[in-house]
Amino acid sequence: MEKIRLRDIADALGLSVATVSNVLNGKDSKVSPATRIRVLEAVEGSGYLPERAEVLLGRNPSRMVGLVVNDHPEYSGHPLEDPYNARFISFLQRAAARHGLELLVKTARTWEEAAQFASIWNMAGLVVSGFCDADYVSLRQEMKIPLAACDAFSREAGFSSVTVQDRMGGRLAGEHLKSLGHSRVTCITTNMICDDFERIQGIRDAGLQTDLFMISGDRTIMREQFRKHDFSHVTAVFCVSDR
Repeated sequence: MEKIRLRDIADALGLSVATVSNVLNGKDSKVSPATRIRVLEAVEGSGYLPERAEVLLGRNPSRMVGLVVNDHPEYSGHPLEDPYNARFISFLQRAAARHGLELLVKTARTWEEAAQFASIWNMAGLVVSGFCDADYVSLRQEMKIPLAACDAFSREAGFSSVTVQDRMGGRLAGEHLKSLGHSRVTCITTNMICDDFERIQGIRDAGLQTDLFMISGDRTIMREQFRKHDFSHVTAVFCVSDR
């Protein structure tokens, strides 16, 4: 099998060899986050990655941290273009740089993919976002490096999580609607688990009655559901997530 060269990757992406090289060497301050991610994903899928990893790890062991973002079907194949994820990656990249760390980003549908990604590199730690608690727990059991999860509720020993107070947020939204004179609210959501469930419970804590409008994660189907739904008697709507 012919060896993969940087030029092959650059040509496939329509980029210069210098841009690809700069991303791989961490000299990417002038490279957009989207381009950086494209390069890393292309390198990983090309077969060039293991060789590059061997060189980097021999020179700079444990200077890398990984980020795995859930490629949930609701993102329609574009999870890194979601405004929340894009800003999160941007801030995490700057935080990693302040500590002399390189950030590697990957999207995945399963925790097994995340574990495989982490095993390729000698990472100092892994950040995982958008999965459920059971996935985080399985990943923690599989890995020996530090793991930090976003929006997890598990209190498993050795398991770090950064999250917001979803239930309190729902209650504050409910109290606001109640102060405006509403006693009933239509909650629009795609599911009734994890943070979505907590936010709706918060609305109910405020003393509001709730009607659930369950929508599809598929945007085409979602639009049709909105078109057909009767909102004529609805006085207040609580959108559980930005999507």
